[in-house]
Amino acid sequence: MARRIEKPSEIYEAFTNDCKAVFGTKLESVIVHGSAARGDYRADSSDINFLLVVKEDGLDRLHGAFDFVKSWRRRGVSTPLVLTGEYLRGALDSFPIEFLNMRASYEVLLGRDALQGLEIDREPVRVQAEKEARADLLRLRRLYLESGGKGRALRDIVRASMPSYFATFRAIAWLITGRSDQTRAETVSIACERFGLDRAVFTELDKIWRGAKPDGKTMRALFERYLREARRLVLAIDQLDSIFEEDTE
Repeated sequence: MARRIEKPSEIYEAFTNDCKAVFGTKLESVIVHGSAARGDYRADSSDINFLLVVKEDGLDRLHGAFDFVKSWRRRGVSTPLVLTGEYLRGALDSFPIEFLNMRASYEVLLGRDALQGLEIDREPVRVQAEKEARADLLRLRRLYLESGGKGRALRDIVRASMPSYFATFRAIAWLITGRSDQTRAETVSIACERFGLDRAVFTELDKIWRGAKPDGKTMRALFERYLREARRLVLAIDQLDSIFEEDTE
């Protein structure tokens, strides 16, 4: 098995050179985003995420990246997102939360800053946040039933589900404050305070995401609280518009 990457910056030059070798002059930007750029990357569990912006005819060279993508994936580098500037601008109303999260933590390694100046509208963010929260809630219930209530299975569900909730909390914090530069803990606090959610539940879930291993009894009790707060989050997002209308009266 290939060696995991201890420090993301140690591979930036090599990864960028691989991208240049494939796309040449068709490559406009190489951007790293997510935990590697945010500073909370963990070698044992985090992926390294890249965004590649290419010219339209650069998409014809994707086949040239087969080998280097396979090689980097063995070391914990996610398959890069490859898109054009036109696609990026056109997708802002379809995937606003993804681009909001990219914009919150990123570093340009090569070329122009393709994320600078993006105009993300409020309503698509609210709609996607509600959609994601509803889907996550149904998924949690299904996986809870399939887990049999076993502690290890529940811990795995928490670790797999938290990144989606972190993204949703960041979107909510942006809707409330107009900012996307808060830490993950700050975004959770903003949402919990505004909606009256139980912050302690998400604090415990974050500990598990970071590697804590509560026993089975503790996990079952916590997971039931998780389900309740996930349901309350859905209802709160659904009411976001009316809440903001009250604030402006």
